[in-house]
Amino acid sequence: MKMNITWLSLLVLFPFVFSLSADLPPNGNFEEISADFPTGWSRSALKGQLGKDVFVELSSQAFDGKYALELRTLDKGIVVLNSSSMPVLKGRLIFHYKAIASEGTDNLAVFVIPLDKNGRETSPGRKSYIIPKSHIGDGKWHEGIIDFDYLEFNNVVSILIGARINESGIPGAGDFLIDNLTLIPAPYQLAPKLLLTFTTPRPLYLMGEKPRFNLTIRNVGRKESEEGFIFLELDEEKQQIHLDSLKTGEERKLNFEFPPLRKFGLLKGKITAQAGEIKVSEDFSLVVLDGFPERGLSLELANSRLFFPHTPLGYGTVIIQHKTKGKWENVAIIPSLFSLRSNDRSREIFTEDFSRYKSEIVFRGEVECGAQ
Repeated sequence: MKMNITWLSLLVLFPFVFSLSADLPPNGNFEEISADFPTGWSRSALKGQLGKDVFVELSSQAFDGKYALELRTLDKGIVVLNSSSMPVLKGRLIFHYKAIASEGTDNLAVFVIPLDKNGRETSPGRKSYIIPKSHIGDGKWHEGIIDFDYLEFNNVVSILIGARINESGIPGAGDFLIDNLTLIPAPYQLAPKLLLTFTTPRPLYLMGEKPRFNLTIRNVGRKESEEGFIFLELDEEKQQIHLDSLKTGEERKLNFEFPPLRKFGLLKGKITAQAGEIKVSEDFSLVVLDGFPERGLSLELANSRLFFPHTPLGYGTVIIQHKTKGKWENVAIIPSLFSLRSNDRSREIFTEDFSRYKSEIVFRGEVECGAQ
């Protein structure tokens, strides 16, 4: 069956984007003039004086229609031409230019510039088109294309189009024409995006203890999320927690506890957050021992040391100990300073190899946990 997708059907599917798609950027062909300059556009000069050594003027050498704009500088002044801002986050800019001259290098450029809610330029930076050296002085009109996508960056709320001389490359005198700019928004819908992070206060547990987790979930998307659930799995244990809807930028912190551990070894688990069609998950693992190890490695100072218990999985936990009346007493149990982590932040990897670590602290080798 052949599908016939019309502009009307696209408008129904993507009302936000296509309500903006008519005549973008406004007056992109420079035919509407007010006070001798195209409406919807602005000009300025940096490191130069507009009308003296920096120029942005109407030109009759148009690619199409009656007018183009000519950007020109006599030296190293920066020429600035800006469109009005547009609330488009993803799309394609098509424009035409004729590069007349340049005494600099890569200094004739067109940009799509991201703006924040205050109308200021913001990260992650501009998308650029640098006019090729081979086009300069050839007397021809050329087409330029810039694709941009700022959907993943919540700080970006709009964009503007900027043409420049000497804001890129090596500055120098330059001259080029620009005309017939068209901005084509890509079909997209604003959506929520959940970011899930969690920690456990301890990487090592004993059988019978209840592991605790601290969970943070945040909506870093551009739309309020639906209500949903958080699913918790650890070995054979499963839990489910209701998740309220989250507004854009809203964060929720949750604490939860599993029943007493009944197995020892390396237990694997997963935390999943789901709200409507949005689903994110993180894997993790816990080390469970049937008894606390009494031997391990020691890095010592006079009255304090780091003690690494020797577990069946290697040396993956460190105990800070202090010597009191000739005996070592535990101060704190923390994740090992020498343990390795994979790309998955929740997975602790134990190591048997300490040879690559160098320290002025005395390395004792295996000792008793409470030995003097």
